Amino acid sequence: MGSLDDQLKQWQKNNAPKPAKGAPPAAPLSKRQAKKKEPRFPPAQIIRRPDAPAAPPPKMLTDEELFAAAVKDVSGDAVLDKFAGNGTASKTVSASPKPPPKTEAELFQEFIGLDKKH
Repeated sequence: MGSLDDQLKQWQKNNAPKPAKGAPPAAPLSKRQAKKKEPRFPPAQIIRRPDAPAAPPPKMLTDEELFAAAVKDVSGDAVLDKFAGNGTASKTVSASPKPPPKTEAELFQEFIGLDKKH
């Protein structure tokens, strides 16, 4: 039966295209020509889709426009309630003043359980 190479050569020999009568014998293809494939269709027959029109770049808004868009649905009453000086304390400031920090002696007595309250 022979090796695979022998079988391949025999198959190529039997299935090689036959040149037309009177045509000169075909020159063997170089390795580079053999690797290069012809396009499926000639370039003139290729139909390309037209490119979609480019979208215009987005408009850059000014600071005033951005601020106006951010506060357009905020009522004036909400702003007044938020910033009115009606005596309510904000979350960051406590309503009553903090007591002074405890001294080390007070902390030690609290730690060992000798509170003055007992």
